[in-house]
Amino acid sequence: MKTSNKIIALIFGLLILIPALVVATIIIKYKSGNFTRLDVKSGMITQTFPGIKNITLRDLRNLYVIPSDSLYAEITTNENYQPVKFSIQGDAVLIYADSVRFNGNDPRNNEQEYQRRQNSVWLYLPAAYTALIENCGVTLSADSKKAEPEGISLQLINSSINDDIKDSSGVRFRKLTITGDRSLIGFGSHFQAGEMDLSLKNRSSLDISNSNIGNLLLNADSSTSIHLSGQQLKSVIQKK
Repeated sequence: MKTSNKIIALIFGLLILIPALVVATIIIKYKSGNFTRLDVKSGMITQTFPGIKNITLRDLRNLYVIPSDSLYAEITTNENYQPVKFSIQGDAVLIYADSVRFNGNDPRNNEQEYQRRQNSVWLYLPAAYTALIENCGVTLSADSKKAEPEGISLQLINSSINDDIKDSSGVRFRKLTITGDRSLIGFGSHFQAGEMDLSLKNRSSLDISNSNIGNLLLNADSSTSIHLSGQQLKSVIQKK
C-alpha cells in the first residue's frame, strides 16, 4: 500500500475511532452514576458522587443542605454567579469556589477574612455522611413531603448556619449533630428536632431559644455564646 493510501486510511480510522471512544466513555460514566446532567431550562447542573465517603465544602456563599436518601449536589449555572468547582481524589470530594482575601495576604495571619463570591449549591446529604463545611453560609432545608427526615451531621469551621423551615411544613428532624469552630448557629421558631448534639468552641455562637428541641446534648468552651430558653436549659445534657 502506498504511503498516501496509508495516511488516508489512518485518518478515516481516527474519524471512526474517536467518536466511538467518546460514546463509550459517556456510557461508562452513565452506568456508573458518575455523570453530570445539565438542565438548561432550570439553569441547574446535577452532580452525583458514586463511591464518595468524605465530603468537604469550602468558600460557598449560599449552601443549602437537604436530608436525602442519596448523595448528590445541584449547582446554579447563572452567568452572574462564580463557577463552583469539584475536586475528587479517591473516596473524597471537595466542592468549592474561589474567594477573595481582603485583609492581608500573609498566610500566617490567623485573623484573615475571605469574601465569598456569589454562588448557590444544594447538597443532598444522607444520614450516613458527615459534611465538613469551611467558610460557608449554610441554610438547613428539608422536603416537606418527608415530615421526619433522618439525621444530619455537619462539621462547621468559620461558617454560619440557619434554616428556612416554614410553619406549614411540619418537618421535624430526628437528630442533628453539629461541631462548630468559630461558627454561628441559629435556628428559628419553626425549626424542630427530636435530638440535637452540639460541640462548640473558639468564639462560636448558638441561638436556638425559639426552636422546638427534644433532647439537647451540649459541649461548649468558655468563649462560646449560648442563647437557650428556660425549658431548653432544663433539658440540657452536658457532654464530657
